[in-house]
Amino acid sequence: AVPAIGQTVKAAWQEGAATANANLLPGYGTQLTSMLSSAIALGFDVYSPTGNSIKTYNPVTDLWDGIASTSINLYNKKGYMLFVRGDRSVTTSGQAATSTTLRSTGTIYDAVSTPPVTSIAAGKFESMGNPFASALDPDRINLTGGVARNFYVWDPKLTTIGISAWGLGAFQTISSNFPIPGYTIIPAGGSYAGGNTNIESGQAFLMAAPFASGTVSFSEDDKTSGSNLVYRSGVIRNIKTNLFTSLNQESVLLDGVLNQFDDVYVNELDLSDALKMKNNGEMLSITRENKEFVLERRSVVREKDTIFYAISGLRNRQNYHFEISGEEMNIPGLEVFLEDKYLNIQTRINFDQPNRYIFHADENPASYDRHRFMLIINPARPLPVTFTQISAERLTDKLIEVKWKVESESNVAEYTVEKSTTGNNFQPAGVVAPVQNNGGNAEYRFIDRNASAAITWYRIQAKFRDGNKDFSAIVKVNSGKIIPAIEVFPNPITDGKLNLAFTKMKGDYTLRVFNDAAQVVLDSRMWIDNDQETLSFILNKNISTGYYNCLITNENGYKLNIRIFKN
Repeated sequence: AVPAIGQTVKAAWQEGAATANANLLPGYGTQLTSMLSSAIALGFDVYSPTGNSIKTYNPVTDLWDGIASTSINLYNKKGYMLFVRGDRSVTTSGQAATSTTLRSTGTIYDAVSTPPVTSIAAGKFESMGNPFASALDPDRINLTGGVARNFYVWDPKLTTIGISAWGLGAFQTISSNFPIPGYTIIPAGGSYAGGNTNIESGQAFLMAAPFASGTVSFSEDDKTSGSNLVYRSGVIRNIKTNLFTSLNQESVLLDGVLNQFDDVYVNELDLSDALKMKNNGEMLSITRENKEFVLERRSVVREKDTIFYAISGLRNRQNYHFEISGEEMNIPGLEVFLEDKYLNIQTRINFDQPNRYIFHADENPASYDRHRFMLIINPARPLPVTFTQISAERLTDKLIEVKWKVESESNVAEYTVEKSTTGNNFQPAGVVAPVQNNGGNAEYRFIDRNASAAITWYRIQAKFRDGNKDFSAIVKVNSGKIIPAIEVFPNPITDGKLNLAFTKMKGDYTLRVFNDAAQVVLDSRMWIDNDQETLSFILNKNISTGYYNCLITNENGYKLNIRIFKN
């Protein structure tokens, strides 16, 4: 953002250079490039056909457009997205970055000469620059209409560790907790590890009007002293999900989302929820009603609920992991599970500690499906039935058998077998009546005679007599062309439970789990006599967190060695 009016882009940030790449004052200015074919004639330093180094935000296209020339006025109420590679001595992409100062002179806004008003259309973002040579208090900025008090700022320090950069940064969201005092930063870290929530001098940012249009205006009263004031007050019950990758054996924070729960908020979408601003690389968001959010606020969970994630920009074969943590979420009876629809596993979330879930994308499109992950929240209340087991086995291309077991069955009206060929958008496949309803245990079997030959997911919906519902876990059935395989899941292991899924692998097997000192911590033998069978093993609760080798062998010389991690 530029707080002074009077200079051109060339006079200010190119230090008035008369020729391309001229470096009149080392330590000042920067090189500006353009993808326009006449870039040099238009005052830019380099013609760069792959993109521009100086851009402004276009709310119609939700893209960043290069400026027309460097002879335009530098002041722009939108601010700029500027790639600063160093001072004007850095003329090639292979050169090391240098420190530089970008400066401008001219008239500044004051109490008499006020900054222009920014209008934001309904359902759109718009960018704006801090118009003052001072930090701004976000509480004082005047908003009208449907503009939400959420500020999106680019943080070049996010996605970096030490001097090794994974990316060029990502958006941080500074969101008001209204009606609770204070602000929340998502995903935090980077430049915002200290909790600063000011809009700094020289900083541009974006705001959004999710449902109805509105305006943003500034006045002298918006200014605040200092640059590191903290407005947080108390802790709101929340679940934070951050996305990391690994670089040189260190974790790099890429993006994150937050869910907050308090009865001052409503479950319907409103201005307390913060839309997601798109990042250039890997991106994580919460999806609801065809919109994407970085922050979603709801009432305290009293019924079973699901948080649907969207993830994009994953790189093939790159290792990623989620870190899921919560504050004030240790509620007796509350159960939270992360569901991975690609691997068809659920991982219990323990809010006594950070939860790490490792995953990666591969050549299978389902591995980088946007809706691969979701968080299932089971409220702290007794249910009329508990699902203890569900399995599904393909009998033929068009015939699949689904089995499930329940405990404490009472007041169940009916069970609906649901199926999906995408992992979401489940549709009914059939209805089964309860056989007990006396508080005891029961087993059920259903044959889907209209099954798809493609990969299919199944789950069971239990409908209770009071109108409430509950769902089983989701199981995946492979396509008609079944490939023999043994899967080990989850990885990392949570709750000390190791699962083995056998597909077309009948036989006598031995399972041994070794620690890094080659000591056996689990030794078991099993006989597999079904085409699809899943077995569970409980690791000793006293074994420590860390890596282990899982070795599976059979009498015919088959050997599978998998590296696993125990949380």
